[in-house]
Amino acid sequence: MVEKQPHDLLIHSQDLSWGYPWSPKLVFHKLNFWLYKNDFAVITWVSGSGKSTLAKLILGQYQTKRKMLFHGHEDMSRFSDSELQKFRRRIGVIFQDFKLIEWKTVTENVIYPLTIMWHTPLNKMTKLNKILKRLGLHNHKNTIVKYLSWGEKQKVAIARALIHDPEFIIADEPTWNVDNDEKNKIADILIDLHKLGHTVMFITHDTYLKKYIQKKTTISSLQLEKA
Repeated sequence: MVEKQPHDLLIHSQDLSWGYPWSPKLVFHKLNFWLYKNDFAVITWVSGSGKSTLAKLILGQYQTKRKMLFHGHEDMSRFSDSELQKFRRRIGVIFQDFKLIEWKTVTENVIYPLTIMWHTPLNKMTKLNKILKRLGLHNHKNTIVKYLSWGEKQKVAIARALIHDPEFIIADEPTWNVDNDEKNKIADILIDLHKLGHTVMFITHDTYLKKYIQKKTTISSLQLEKA
Protein backbone atom coordinates (compact mmCIF):
# COMPACT_ATOMS: atom_id res chain seq x y z
CA MET A 1 0.00 0.00 0.00
CA VAL A 2 1.26 3.46 -0.93
CA GLU A 3 2.10 5.54 2.11
CA LYS A 4 -0.09 8.61 2.56
CA GLN A 5 1.67 11.92 2.08
CA PRO A 6 0.79 15.13 4.01
CA HIS A 7 0.14 17.05 0.78
CA ASP A 8 -2.50 14.45 -0.23
CA LEU A 9 -4.63 15.12 2.86
CA LEU A 10 -8.01 16.56 1.80
CA ILE A 11 -10.23 16.64 4.90
CA HIS A 12 -9.59 15.74 8.50
CA SER A 13 -10.92 16.42 11.97
CA GLN A 14 -9.13 16.88 15.27
CA ASP A 15 -11.15 15.90 18.34
CA LEU A 16 -14.32 17.12 16.65
CA SER A 17 -17.07 17.64 19.23
CA TRP A 18 -20.44 18.92 18.07
CA GLY A 19 -24.10 18.81 18.97
CA TYR A 20 -27.38 20.47 18.09
CA PRO A 21 -28.08 23.56 20.22
CA TRP A 22 -31.45 22.19 21.36
CA SER A 23 -30.04 18.86 22.56
CA PRO A 24 -27.86 18.22 25.63
CA LYS A 25 -26.36 15.16 23.91
CA LEU A 26 -23.40 15.56 21.57
CA VAL A 27 -23.59 13.99 18.10
CA PHE A 28 -19.79 13.74 18.02
CA HIS A 29 -17.35 13.63 20.91
CA LYS A 30 -13.66 13.89 19.97
CA LEU A 31 -14.17 12.42 16.50
CA ASN A 32 -11.06 12.01 14.35
CA PHE A 33 -11.05 11.04 10.69
CA TRP A 34 -8.83 11.52 7.63
CA LEU A 35 -9.68 11.59 3.92
CA TYR A 36 -6.76 11.51 1.50
CA LYS A 37 -6.60 11.96 -2.26
CA ASN A 38 -7.61 8.74 -4.11
CA ASP A 39 -9.21 7.21 -1.01
CA PHE A 40 -12.45 5.24 -1.13
CA ALA A 41 -13.67 5.84 2.40
CA VAL A 42 -16.72 3.97 3.66
CA ILE A 43 -18.47 5.23 6.80
CA THR A 44 -20.98 2.66 8.05
CA TRP A 45 -22.25 3.86 11.40
CA VAL A 46 -25.79 2.80 12.30
CA SER A 47 -28.80 4.95 11.40
CA GLY A 48 -29.10 8.07 13.53
CA SER A 49 -25.42 8.11 14.52
CA GLY A 50 -24.54 11.32 12.68
CA LYS A 51 -23.37 10.20 9.23
CA SER A 52 -25.33 12.85 7.33
CA THR A 53 -24.48 15.40 10.00
CA LEU A 54 -20.81 14.76 9.27
CA ALA A 55 -21.43 15.51 5.58
CA LYS A 56 -23.15 18.79 6.50
CA LEU A 57 -20.25 19.76 8.76
CA ILE A 58 -17.79 19.12 5.93
CA LEU A 59 -19.94 21.23 3.58
CA GLY A 60 -20.02 24.06 6.11
CA GLN A 61 -23.78 23.88 6.58
CA TYR A 62 -23.13 23.60 10.32
CA GLN A 63 -20.43 25.61 12.07
CA THR A 64 -17.69 24.01 14.17
CA LYS A 65 -15.42 25.51 16.79
CA ARG A 66 -11.85 26.49 15.97
CA LYS A 67 -9.23 23.85 15.11
CA MET A 68 -11.65 20.94 14.81
CA LEU A 69 -12.25 20.53 11.06
CA PHE A 70 -9.66 21.14 8.34
CA HIS A 71 -9.45 21.28 4.56
CA GLY A 72 -5.87 20.28 3.93
CA HIS A 73 -4.28 22.19 6.77
CA GLU A 74 -6.70 25.13 6.72
CA ASP A 75 -9.04 25.59 9.68
CA MET A 76 -12.50 25.59 8.07
CA SER A 77 -14.04 27.53 10.95
CA ARG A 78 -12.04 30.56 9.73
CA PHE A 79 -13.45 30.44 6.18
CA SER A 80 -15.26 33.59 5.06
CA ASP A 81 -18.58 33.19 3.20
CA SER A 82 -16.83 33.56 -0.16
CA GLU A 83 -14.10 31.08 0.82
CA LEU A 84 -16.76 28.59 1.95
CA GLN A 85 -18.62 28.93 -1.37
CA LYS A 86 -15.36 28.40 -3.27
CA PHE A 87 -14.61 25.31 -1.17
CA ARG A 88 -18.09 23.82 -1.77
CA ARG A 89 -17.55 24.08 -5.50
CA ARG A 90 -14.60 21.72 -5.13
CA ILE A 91 -16.91 18.96 -3.84
CA GLY A 92 -19.39 16.76 -5.68
CA VAL A 93 -22.32 15.72 -3.48
CA ILE A 94 -24.74 12.87 -4.18
CA PHE A 95 -27.73 13.35 -1.86
CA GLN A 96 -29.99 10.52 -0.76
CA ASP A 97 -33.07 12.54 -1.82
CA PHE A 98 -31.42 13.63 -5.10
CA LYS A 99 -32.30 17.37 -4.79
CA LEU A 100 -33.04 17.46 -8.50
CA ILE A 101 -35.37 20.01 -10.13
CA GLU A 102 -38.16 17.70 -11.25
CA TRP A 103 -39.70 19.99 -13.90
CA LYS A 104 -36.38 20.64 -15.65
CA THR A 105 -34.57 18.41 -18.13
CA VAL A 106 -31.66 16.10 -17.41
CA THR A 107 -29.37 18.56 -19.20
CA GLU A 108 -30.59 21.54 -17.14
CA ASN A 109 -30.07 19.64 -13.89
CA VAL A 110 -26.65 18.25 -14.72
CA ILE A 111 -25.07 21.46 -16.04
CA TYR A 112 -26.31 23.58 -13.12
CA PRO A 113 -22.95 23.53 -11.26
CA LEU A 114 -21.21 24.76 -14.43
CA THR A 115 -23.80 27.52 -14.88
CA ILE A 116 -23.10 29.03 -11.45
CA MET A 117 -19.37 28.74 -12.15
CA TRP A 118 -19.74 30.73 -15.40
CA HIS A 119 -18.43 28.06 -17.77
CA THR A 120 -18.73 28.78 -21.48
CA PRO A 121 -21.57 27.11 -23.45
CA LEU A 122 -19.07 25.00 -25.41
CA ASN A 123 -17.36 23.81 -22.21
CA LYS A 124 -20.74 22.96 -20.67
CA MET A 125 -21.81 20.84 -23.64
CA THR A 126 -18.44 19.07 -23.86
CA LYS A 127 -18.52 18.08 -20.21
CA LEU A 128 -22.23 17.24 -20.35
CA ASN A 129 -21.92 14.85 -23.28
CA LYS A 130 -18.93 13.13 -21.67
CA ILE A 131 -20.60 12.50 -18.32
CA LEU A 132 -23.98 11.47 -19.78
CA LYS A 133 -22.28 8.96 -22.06
CA ARG A 134 -20.29 7.55 -19.13
CA LEU A 135 -23.47 7.00 -17.08
CA GLY A 136 -25.64 5.77 -19.96
CA LEU A 137 -27.91 8.82 -19.87
CA HIS A 138 -27.26 10.30 -23.30
CA ASN A 139 -30.65 9.21 -24.67
CA HIS A 140 -32.35 11.06 -21.78
CA LYS A 141 -30.58 14.35 -22.43
CA ASN A 142 -33.82 16.26 -23.05
CA THR A 143 -36.10 14.23 -20.77
CA ILE A 144 -37.94 15.99 -17.95
CA VAL A 145 -36.58 14.54 -14.72
CA LYS A 146 -39.97 13.72 -13.18
CA TYR A 147 -40.54 11.13 -15.94
CA LEU A 148 -37.38 9.17 -15.11
CA SER A 149 -37.19 6.02 -13.00
CA TRP A 150 -35.64 6.09 -9.53
CA GLY A 151 -32.40 4.57 -10.80
CA GLU A 152 -32.19 7.04 -13.68
CA LYS A 153 -32.71 9.96 -11.31
CA GLN A 154 -29.90 8.66 -9.13
CA LYS A 155 -27.61 8.59 -12.17
CA VAL A 156 -28.59 12.18 -12.97
CA ALA A 157 -27.67 13.15 -9.41
CA ILE A 158 -24.31 11.40 -9.83
CA ALA A 159 -23.71 13.14 -13.17
CA ARG A 160 -24.43 16.54 -11.60
CA ALA A 161 -22.01 15.78 -8.77
CA LEU A 162 -19.23 14.88 -11.20
CA ILE A 163 -19.59 17.35 -14.06
CA HIS A 164 -17.33 20.02 -12.55
CA ASP A 165 -14.45 17.60 -11.85
CA PRO A 166 -14.66 17.87 -8.06
CA GLU A 167 -11.72 17.42 -5.71
CA PHE A 168 -13.68 14.65 -3.99
CA ILE A 169 -17.16 13.12 -3.91
CA ILE A 170 -19.45 12.76 -0.91
CA ALA A 171 -22.10 10.07 -1.49
CA ASP A 172 -24.60 10.47 1.36
CA GLU A 173 -26.75 7.31 1.59
CA PRO A 174 -27.13 7.14 -2.21
CA THR A 175 -28.69 3.64 -2.15
CA TRP A 176 -31.48 4.03 0.38
CA ASN A 177 -34.86 2.45 -0.43
CA VAL A 178 -33.66 0.25 -3.32
CA ASP A 179 -33.08 -3.46 -3.79
CA ASN A 180 -29.66 -5.09 -3.87
CA ASP A 181 -29.44 -5.07 -7.67
CA GLU A 182 -29.86 -1.28 -7.77
CA LYS A 183 -27.45 -0.90 -4.83
CA ASN A 184 -24.85 -2.89 -6.74
CA LYS A 185 -25.28 -0.74 -9.87
CA ILE A 186 -24.78 2.50 -7.95
CA ALA A 187 -21.85 1.08 -5.99
CA ASP A 188 -20.30 -0.09 -9.28
CA ILE A 189 -20.50 3.43 -10.69
CA LEU A 190 -18.68 4.82 -7.66
CA ILE A 191 -16.12 2.00 -7.76
CA ASP A 192 -15.43 2.72 -11.45
CA LEU A 193 -15.06 6.43 -10.69
CA HIS A 194 -12.60 5.62 -7.93
CA LYS A 195 -10.56 3.45 -10.28
CA LEU A 196 -10.42 6.44 -12.65
CA GLY A 197 -8.83 8.50 -9.89
CA HIS A 198 -11.77 10.06 -8.06
CA THR A 199 -11.74 10.32 -4.26
CA VAL A 200 -14.95 9.03 -2.66
CA MET A 201 -16.45 9.36 0.81
CA PHE A 202 -19.29 6.84 0.87
CA ILE A 203 -21.70 7.30 3.78
CA THR A 204 -24.10 4.42 4.44
CA HIS A 205 -25.67 2.36 7.21
CA ASP A 206 -25.71 -0.69 4.89
CA THR A 207 -23.09 -3.30 5.86
CA TYR A 208 -24.07 -5.32 2.76
CA LEU A 209 -22.74 -2.48 0.60
CA LYS A 210 -19.51 -2.26 2.54
CA LYS A 211 -18.87 -5.97 1.96
CA TYR A 212 -19.83 -5.65 -1.73
CA ILE A 213 -17.41 -2.75 -2.25
CA GLN A 214 -14.60 -4.54 -0.40
CA LYS A 215 -14.92 -7.47 -2.83
CA LYS A 216 -14.43 -5.21 -5.86
CA THR A 217 -11.93 -2.56 -4.78
CA THR A 218 -9.62 -1.59 -1.95
CA ILE A 219 -11.21 0.54 0.72
CA SER A 220 -8.15 2.68 1.11
CA SER A 221 -9.42 4.73 4.01
CA LEU A 222 -11.39 3.61 7.00
CA GLN A 223 -9.28 5.98 9.06
CA LEU A 224 -11.92 7.04 11.51
CA GLU A 225 -12.11 7.09 15.25
CA LYS A 226 -15.33 7.84 17.10
CA ALA A 227 -15.02 8.13 20.86
